[in-house]
Amino acid sequence: AAHQTRWADAIAGDSKQGKQELQRRYDAAFLARLEELRERPVSTGEYARVVVSAERLNTAEVLLELGLPERSLLVLTRVFSERTASSPDLRREVRVHIQEARKAS
Repeated sequence: AAHQTRWADAIAGDSKQGKQELQRRYDAAFLARLEELRERPVSTGEYARVVVSAERLNTAEVLLELGLPERSLLVLTRVFSERTASSPDLRREVRVHIQEARKAS
């Protein structure tokens, strides 16, 4: 708990200065640990399911099915937003998976 408080305080201080580097590092480490525990990365298809679940208000259920804690929603959103912002191919792939997930549910 103490390390979480330190991270939160440091991230808040960074953010007040208009910086996001600590948040990015925290998110990357958090997601890497989740993926390690799940023994697989979060795929674009899984992320698309999470996006659609947020639209349909059943995020907790979908995150549970994917073996992800509820608190991972914001981290996933930030990480995938950053990834898709820098990769048009990944952005297209996510968009296709989101369309498929909308049709499937």
